[in-house]
Amino acid sequence: MIAPRLGMLAFIGFSAIAALLVKTLLPDFSASLIEPLHQQCLSSCPQSRHFEMYAAIVCGSSLESDFTRDAFARTGLIHLLVVSGSHLVFLEDLLRLILPVRRFPRSSSAAIGLVLIGFALVTRLQPPVLRACFAWLAGVVSETFILNWSRLVVLSVSGASTLFFCRTRGEVLSLGLSWAASMALHLVSIHRRTGSVSLWLKTHITAYSLLWIPLATITVAHPVSILCNLLLGPIIGLVLFPVSVTAIIVPIVSTISDVLWDITLFVVNATAELLPALRSPGTMPASWIILYVGIASIGLFYRERSRNR
Repeated sequence: MIAPRLGMLAFIGFSAIAALLVKTLLPDFSASLIEPLHQQCLSSCPQSRHFEMYAAIVCGSSLESDFTRDAFARTGLIHLLVVSGSHLVFLEDLLRLILPVRRFPRSSSAAIGLVLIGFALVTRLQPPVLRACFAWLAGVVSETFILNWSRLVVLSVSGASTLFFCRTRGEVLSLGLSWAASMALHLVSIHRRTGSVSLWLKTHITAYSLLWIPLATITVAHPVSILCNLLLGPIIGLVLFPVSVTAIIVPIVSTISDVLWDITLFVVNATAELLPALRSPGTMPASWIILYVGIASIGLFYRERSRNR
């Protein structure tokens, strides 16, 4: 176990050095590359009634409508609407289906890496996307050097590495929410094929409980928000995101995606009316969120290790 642990320290140390360089060169780097790519993404979005939805879920822009932002925040879905790490994971899985990974593993891996890094740049290196990029890179490093990192180790290393790149409290909170969400998705994936309804519900509710404290910084904790995440979460992540990306590439698809957004917004707005109004922004220190996620990671790690014995 010495080599894997040294590998983790080396990976995180490399990330810290990279973060220092990025923060030093970021103003010039952003002006010359990141901002032009982001603007190109915005200009490619369908100029429809749901332009801000495309700009948010694909390009990483903030929602312009206070009403829409409030509705998604009250239902606990705001973390799915903005560009998240799950979107990057979806792109990676899609590329693995398209590219000849088995015949040309190195070339395919390099192509996947370039696309993921490009997507991270388009979204202005937002912490959730950057964390997913580090997760992909950690997986490649683990496979290349035969470190045998488990999925939880990869998630922990990628989260810790991204922390060095955060500059504001908002970015740390965003990372904490993304980190917690990735662990929740991992927890759900373990029992994805189970035929037990009770176990399915228990797993999903447990997974959402991991998000409870991070979500409490942006919304009011409510049982209805659990149902929203269970029912609408997969639709936003697995349907609306890929359809919205396709609409940017093939504009005629926006006719379909606009209808899907009409339905989604109607459901979200109607549900938000049933929930209490948002309170003022939380004052919980960002370091507490990261500490909470770190403790949860350790707990899940030991839980998984005891089950495998």
